[in-house]
Amino acid sequence: MTPGKNGLFALKTIEKSGLPIYNFVIDETTGIPITYCSYTDLKKYGFKLNDKQRQIMTKGFIKTSNRMKGYAALYDLCEVIEIFCGYKPTYISSN
Repeated sequence: MTPGKNGLFALKTIEKSGLPIYNFVIDETTGIPITYCSYTDLKKYGFKLNDKQRQIMTKGFIKTSNRMKGYAALYDLCEVIEIFCGYKPTYISSN
């Protein structure tokens, strides 16, 4: 599965993947795991995944506005930290 020239994925492509699709354009109350990040977010944190890692580690897809011409891939920040830093953080939600 490869993204388009803009780095985003077409809906037809991601539907075949079977991964979760989070579309905030359709439903603003869509829930999403707090540890999920886009590739842009990961780069801001200093992590850069190669193409193989991006394909293997994709956990879902997100669309946040009509201006997006496709869906961005989502990655689990805890999994990325484990790979790059050597330890596995655990997110514990408050009640």
